[in-house]
Amino acid sequence: MILVSVLSAASNNATARTLGTIITEQRNALKSPQIILGDRFTTLLNDMAVNQVTNKLYVTNPQSGTVTVIDSNSGGTKAIRVEDGPTFVAVDSLHDKIYVANSDSNSVSVIDGNNDTEIAQISVGESPSHLLVLGNKIYVANSGSNTVSVINSSQNPKGRHDIVVGNGPSDIAYK
Repeated sequence: MILVSVLSAASNNATARTLGTIITEQRNALKSPQIILGDRFTTLLNDMAVNQVTNKLYVTNPQSGTVTVIDSNSGGTKAIRVEDGPTFVAVDSLHDKIYVANSDSNSVSVIDGNNDTEIAQISVGESPSHLLVLGNKIYVANSGSNTVSVINSSQNPKGRHDIVVGNGPSDIAYK
């Protein structure tokens, strides 16, 4: 299943970002219930990540400093307050942890996926823009400080070090 975040008109004629379309493996587009995510009055891009084990969807809301959790099993939603400017989210399904890059506060929030609460904040370089979870390591591209922070998730936040890379790293991937 592929989820698509779309812009739609809210009831007060303001623009809101909603979870508006689900594309199935049969390539059919289905309208989902219009779940309004945390930031009304914005067209900022929200990032989404799914925990394949728990079937929960995590969506960043940059202006309100929250992450919306949508439980596809129950249909319930919950807003989790994190640091300022959450822009990217990554899921560690094995340990049921969710990592959120907060670009306006130069931090990564750690969310416990079991009870959907923020359990830690880890200081990283300037303007973290992307995350990659790989085993017990979390890699954070920091576009404002030209670094990648490497966090050892079994020791966070003490297990962090930075690697200087080229100008403005904005994405990170593993092959």
